Amino acid sequence: MTADSITWDDGMSVGDPGLDRDHRRIIAALNTIVALAGTDRRKEAIDEAVHLSVLIGAHVERERALLRRAAYPDMEGLERKQQDSLDRIHELSKLLITDPEHALFIAQTMAHAFADYLAGAEVDFSGYLQALQGAEG
Repeated sequence: MTADSITWDDGMSVGDPGLDRDHRRIIAALNTIVALAGTDRRKEAIDEAVHLSVLIGAHVERERALLRRAAYPDMEGLERKQQDSLDRIHELSKLLITDPEHALFIAQTMAHAFADYLAGAEVDFSGYLQALQGAEG
């Protein structure tokens, strides 16, 4: 991740093409928010933050369903990390509206929060999914 964007790399993969596709879409939305927040197009950044919330909500549901089917052993811990991340993104999205003077910083913080989530919670279960897929394959 640079100061202005998140760049997808294969190290972010969780081993499931659908979840990885979701992650790429979320990253693209975050990068758009950062780019827009750094200009006079803050209203568009806010609209994209609403879109981001929808993307993340749908992703979390798909992710939880997949991991339940896979009998992931720490669903409670994962759901707690997901909720903390969702709460942080929603909190920052609200700040885009109420604190226009700091919109770029807020958008960058949103991107960092998601990158940290990918490096934390997602890594926790990606090895599990990859091992499970290897055992099935």
